[in-house]
Amino acid sequence: MEIREDFLTFVPVHDVTGLGLANTLQNTLEKLGFDLNKLRGQGYDGAAAMRGSFRGVQAIIKEKYPKALYTHYVSHSLNLCLSDAAKIQDIRNAFGRTTILKNKILEIKLNVQATKLKSLGETRWVLRHKLVLLFKEFLEPFVAALEQLQTEGTHGTDLTRTNAVNISRYTYNLSQYLQKSNLDLATVLKQIETITLKFQKMRENCSAVFGDIYKEAKAIATLLNVEEKKP
Repeated sequence: MEIREDFLTFVPVHDVTGLGLANTLQNTLEKLGFDLNKLRGQGYDGAAAMRGSFRGVQAIIKEKYPKALYTHYVSHSLNLCLSDAAKIQDIRNAFGRTTILKNKILEIKLNVQATKLKSLGETRWVLRHKLVLLFKEFLEPFVAALEQLQTEGTHGTDLTRTNAVNISRYTYNLSQYLQKSNLDLATVLKQIETITLKFQKMRENCSAVFGDIYKEAKAIATLLNVEEKKP
């Protein structure tokens, strides 16, 4: 049996309740010629309207087609776990330095609507004029944010970022595999088990692991001319 993943169509939605979405889904699939009696699975994110046990799309579909088992997108679940882990202050600070710029903009430029710089587009040159003006407007808070970062130092941030990267290198491959159309459940479970054991070993040998992370973070700090200091 060959597994295929195909884009079908865009569908305008006017009712975003569980029942409304379920009806739209069923009607669209039937119009496209699918026999829903052969439906064997459903996959959505964790939004209440989709996963609700009683009024969610999956429940409504499953009531009519009992063999259509619901699965919360496993790759989405993994990303939610990593997102929650990133709420730890040190990790959030390591990846969220733009917050400093945003705060400086709100502090210095009162009543301003835009709070972040935008990247220059490669093709839409007409918009570059607006972006240059935006940079000019934000120049003062931009310099103030850089001065704050310089005052705070970045060594601890480098260390935290290096640790996060060291962990995410294992979860990245799993996340990529979970999004494949031909993934195999046995292989997924084996990968999860391997990553879990790897993390357990990292905890058991935390001194050695931290030593390697510290050396890598120190190398980054040296490259950026950041002096090593005790926190």
